[in-house]
Amino acid sequence: MNSKNDTRDTNVTTAVNDFEKQAFENLANTYDCSQAAVSRMAILRLHREMFGNIHPKAVPSDKVDVEALLNGDLEPDDVSDGIKMDGDGPAQIPTADGGISAQSTPSSYTPTYTPQDLATAGTELTWDELTDAIGQHWDDGSKSDGDSGTAFEIHPDRVRESANVETDAEGSYSGDPYALRANQDAVAKVLAGLLRSEGDTVTETELNLTILRYTDHQINRADYSAGKAYKKKPYRKLMLKKGHIVPHPDPLKDEYYTSEAAAKELFAKEVKETIADLVEKTGVLDPKEHVQQTGIAVKEDASQWVKDLAEFRQGLGFLHALLEDDEWSERLSELEDPLGEWPNAKVAAGKTYNQMLSEYVHTNQWARFAVADAVLELADGELLEDDIIQNDEWVPVRPDRPSEPVFQWVADRDEPLSPQEQIAAVSDKL
Repeated sequence: MNSKNDTRDTNVTTAVNDFEKQAFENLANTYDCSQAAVSRMAILRLHREMFGNIHPKAVPSDKVDVEALLNGDLEPDDVSDGIKMDGDGPAQIPTADGGISAQSTPSSYTPTYTPQDLATAGTELTWDELTDAIGQHWDDGSKSDGDSGTAFEIHPDRVRESANVETDAEGSYSGDPYALRANQDAVAKVLAGLLRSEGDTVTETELNLTILRYTDHQINRADYSAGKAYKKKPYRKLMLKKGHIVPHPDPLKDEYYTSEAAAKELFAKEVKETIADLVEKTGVLDPKEHVQQTGIAVKEDASQWVKDLAEFRQGLGFLHALLEDDEWSERLSELEDPLGEWPNAKVAAGKTYNQMLSEYVHTNQWARFAVADAVLELADGELLEDDIIQNDEWVPVRPDRPSEPVFQWVADRDEPLSPQEQIAAVSDKL
């Protein structure tokens, strides 16, 4: 990264063959930047891989044992802070006469922003600076050894929003060096970094708003509404495909984990809390016990009981989704049993789910209907096999096509009961 006062006035010419020339052009097209920018990115990236944050002008001096670096006997981080670009003070740069110069600040010569820089508020970065940072620092927060790392994060201040992109008379944004280019792979990583700055999870709505906030200027369709819908879909799809974001396994949560690191951490916590809640809150299945715990007479007002029952039912649905999905089931098997009774969390989840479901299905049938239809608004495909039973038969929860045992309750009316009426009517059915 060059400071505003650091001009590039040295030209370097490189002879290449046809194969290398085509590779050069491919990189420039992919990163949507000049071939000169590709050269600078490659130089800085290779230098950082070899020498870390050691100042380039310090390498030829006797302050750096290059041979030890090459042999692996010395790590870049082990050199004196005085010749690092990210040290506590200005780098001590050896001069041609053997003296020391401390006039250059770290920001004047730092090849790229550090991950810590990117995650904090600061000046906007150009497209070239962003793609360079991605090339050197991209991380989903998952290491090969299974440990969680630090996911690549970008503070919103660092990226220009579409509303601020400068365009010419024809509407082209190519003249704005800060505008995100139409490079889906790189932009998907920028968007993922921005989402992570908002937290470990985001809703579907927040995801779509973020995509449009930074890519809206790329839409050039005559039908702007169709363009917005098109723009959201490929970026969301790519972020999911590449694992930049992870869909939440709870079918009733319209959320995404913003990184693999967040998924690992929060998933383990949510599984532990869900199993514990189901085991500890079985009292909600009995309206009489619920009255004793809350002091609210269910026969007079069933709304709180139905709400608490819905939370219990959502916990069942979460465990069911985990056990039915191969990937999440595998993740479960890697977690310790939160109950301390079984080999792993997968066994604990299976045991808890089967036991709690067997008790749940014997709860008042009208209350279960209100939970599924009025509170959770479950579609047929989201129902558990034993969600609502009569004579061991599964009864679809569809007010417009009702079946026993709620047939008389719903069908013998001009219109299906509203959610409020369903919950209110539970009191009459106890």
